[in-house]
Amino acid sequence: MGNKKVRGNSDGTYFKVGNKWRCQMTFGKDFDGKLIRLSAVADTKSAAKAKVEKI
Repeated sequence: MGNKKVRGNSDGTYFKVGNKWRCQMTFGKDFDGKLIRLSAVADTKSAAKAKVEKI
């Protein structure tokens, strides 16, 4: 049937860059229609997510 969605809305995207984890979240669109994205890099997934949420 296809893949089941694991993360909910605004949980972000996680991917590994070398030995670090990068978290990227989309928060909507600005007045020009461009996506508002924030990203952070950390040693662990949870630390990267915490950095993005702090921003």
